[in-house]
Amino acid sequence: MDATLDARALATYFVAVTRGMEVLGSAGADRSVLLSVGRAAFTLLT
Repeated sequence: MDATLDARALATYFVAVTRGMEVLGSAGADRSVLLSVGRAAFTLLT
């Protein structure tokens, strides 16, 4: 896979996760759970 495309995909992913955490966090979701899910997804992607 092209490294530039991979970097852009990861950047897009992190922006989406951050926005999702802000939305869910304001709705009362537990941030530690969201971070764990984000880490697991990142591990699967890398």
